[in-house]
Amino acid sequence: DFSCALKISTPVAYLTAIKEGLNREMVIKDGDVLEKYLEVDTFLFDKTGTITTSYPIVEKVLPFGDYSEEDILRISACLEEHIYHPIANAIVKQAEMEGIEHEEMHGKLQYIASKGIKSHIDEQPVLIGNYVLMQDEQIHISSEQNALIEEYKSHYNLLFLAYQNELIGMFCIHTPLRKEAKTALDKLKAQGKKLILATGDTLVRTEELVKDLPFDQVYTDLK
Repeated sequence: DFSCALKISTPVAYLTAIKEGLNREMVIKDGDVLEKYLEVDTFLFDKTGTITTSYPIVEKVLPFGDYSEEDILRISACLEEHIYHPIANAIVKQAEMEGIEHEEMHGKLQYIASKGIKSHIDEQPVLIGNYVLMQDEQIHISSEQNALIEEYKSHYNLLFLAYQNELIGMFCIHTPLRKEAKTALDKLKAQGKKLILATGDTLVRTEELVKDLPFDQVYTDLK
């Protein structure tokens, strides 16, 4: 019975595809998903953790004033080790890679969502976070420091460390593309699919990251 053979072979094909997906760290719910894929003409991607890795890396540590790179990493790591966040993990990992011990030296931590951390060291305020947090707390940033911020912000995510209301350090953080991202996107494009990227990152930094990828549309600064 030819129809019986078809009924048997079709589920086997689905199972084979689902197994292959698992081997590639993809979870395919059922065979219907594979059928619907043929009807999909547009794919919408986010950036971090999808076309990039989930693991940011510290590219540069810029100390200011009398502080050394080691000082900045030590203070930052002792604050960030309490926070579960990819950038916090990158700071702690960088300190560990450089053999920098970061014993606890701060008071109670206050986590400020989407901005950073506030605490005290020797009863003086210490902050680590983004530029918005520095502005909110009226941290003094010199013209030279602002020039560096303008230079690096197009290429990196910037993280700032302030102590006693002064900016004492800056981290340049990069999240690299997944090594398989371009190949996967090129294959989708070759199938005639429309590719869209949506991210909360800035336009300049996103365009730099995806300049060699075949996206049809890119939406940035999404909140």
